[in-house]
Amino acid sequence: MGDTVFLFREHTPELYHAIYIEKDRSSSHYGWMTDFGWDEDSQTAYDQGLEYFIARSKLKYRPKPTGLPRNWLPLFLHDGRFVLYAPSDRGNARKRIINDSAFVFWYMDGPTPAPIMGVDSLDARTRELKLMHLADPSQHPDRLVIHLLDTIPLMAVFEFVNEPLDDRYCLYTPVESAADFDMVVNYSHTKRLDYAFEPIDYAWLLKAR
Repeated sequence: MGDTVFLFREHTPELYHAIYIEKDRSSSHYGWMTDFGWDEDSQTAYDQGLEYFIARSKLKYRPKPTGLPRNWLPLFLHDGRFVLYAPSDRGNARKRIINDSAFVFWYMDGPTPAPIMGVDSLDARTRELKLMHLADPSQHPDRLVIHLLDTIPLMAVFEFVNEPLDDRYCLYTPVESAADFDMVVNYSHTKRLDYAFEPIDYAWLLKAR
C-alpha cells in the first residue's frame, strides 16, 4: 500500500483501522462487493420471506418483468466523484436486487424480499415499482421510483416515495458498471462507524437527467 491514498488510519497494538481509496479492481474488496451469489441458507430465507409476505397481503400478487438490471451497488460522493464503498460491517453494504418477483434488501442475516405488486413505465427512463409494505402487508404498497440517469456508466436514483425526505433518495449503479468506479474501503477487524461522505444533490441529478 505504498502509494495508497489514506483518508484515515489508526494503528495501535490492539487495533488497525484504515479508510482508503481502492483502485485495484482485482482486490478482494471489489470481489466481495460484486459477488451477488448466495448459498442455500440465503435461498431458503428468500423463498420463505417471499411466501410469508405474499400470504399476508390482501392485494393480488402478479410478478412482472421490470426491464431493469438485476444487481445494484450503492454509490457515494467523495471529493466530487462518485465512488463505491466497502464498509467494515458487510451487513451495511446496501446491495440491492431487482428480479421479476421482488425488490431485495440484502442484509447481514440474508436477503429480505419486498414482493413487487406492480410495475409502471412513467417514461423511457423511469420505472415505478409498487412494493409490498413489509411492516404490514395488508396496507397499500410502497412506491419505489427508479430514475435512470443519462450517464455513462449507468447510474440510477432510487426514490422511496413513502420515506421521509432525508431517507428518500439513494444513488445506485448496476454491478456490471462497478469497475468504472473507485472504491472507498473502511477496513477494520471490528465493526467501525460508517465513513461520512459528501451529500449528493439529488434535485440536481434528477433535473439534469
